[in-house]
Amino acid sequence: MLCASCTNNKHLISDEAERAAVQQDFEARRDTLAQGDLFQVFEQPMSDEQKEAMTFLYAYMPLADIADHPGEFYLENVDYAFKAREEMPWGKVVPEREFRHFVLPIRVNNENLDDSRKVFYEELKDRVKNLSLYDAVLEVNHWCHE
Repeated sequence: MLCASCTNNKHLISDEAERAAVQQDFEARRDTLAQGDLFQVFEQPMSDEQKEAMTFLYAYMPLADIADHPGEFYLENVDYAFKAREEMPWGKVVPEREFRHFVLPIRVNNENLDDSRKVFYEELKDRVKNLSLYDAVLEVNHWCHE
């Protein structure tokens, strides 16, 4: 028998009670949208961290976003958020809650959903990879004004 706690996968949500609450909200959302293949992406192999990130996004994103874009779009964005967190020196100091609520979501309000995370990552990674968080923020602002 293999249990999740026996795997080497790390969790996005370290608090078990919070993880259970997100899972409950996700399941309620999935039950609401039971028809069709809107949750098909969850049948793909994913790490625990990816699955928890996708579960968090699907539990709380607008319903229209779930219907308007395939799950692979969100999974790619999740992977880019993790990539930036792992590759940038300041990525590991972003607190778990802030990462989940302010980095992981693809948009804040009603912006169009697009590939901007991927584009920005590719455009900015070399400019900020050796900078402190403070200096990386300044560099992104300078880049915006070029």
